[in-house]
Amino acid sequence: MATNYPTSLDSFTNPTSSSTLNSPSHAAQHANANDAIEAIETKLGVGNHTIGTYQTYTPSFTGIAFSSYTARYARVNNLVHVWFSGLLSGAVTGTIEITTPTNSEAVTNDIIFPGNCTAFDVGSSVLYPGAVMMRNGASLQFRTAAYPMNLSWSNNLPFTWATGDLLSFDLVYEVA
Repeated sequence: MATNYPTSLDSFTNPTSSSTLNSPSHAAQHANANDAIEAIETKLGVGNHTIGTYQTYTPSFTGIAFSSYTARYARVNNLVHVWFSGLLSGAVTGTIEITTPTNSEAVTNDIIFPGNCTAFDVGSSVLYPGAVMMRNGASLQFRTAAYPMNLSWSNNLPFTWATGDLLSFDLVYEVA
């Protein structure tokens, strides 16, 4: 039997103390178990890392442009962790919005804050914390950390953005 994992679980016949070596077949029992173990090892990978392999993605940007950035994500079951860090190539032109690597079917409105963000104003050497807001399950906006949190980061909030400033965020969200 070839393993069904990871698309579905295998069904094994467990021998009892009164089973002979051919009911179920001793060799087949080992072969089935070995196939399943190899499939699990393939899924989990090797090395000192957690389940889920990080991979890069190419987001789309609205209101902001970067001279360089790193965008990575890992999916474990229905959870996605996204990590982003970017160096601005110019001024921000409006409300900042960045797409996610996968849609979140669990989010149907704009009130979910699944992560944190930081802006660094190179000119003043000041860090500005904020909150990441999921929009319609497909993109992210950034909000001020101070009350009221409904203020979107834009061309002059939390400061006047310029070339060389930094934006970073990370978040975890659920996909259906």
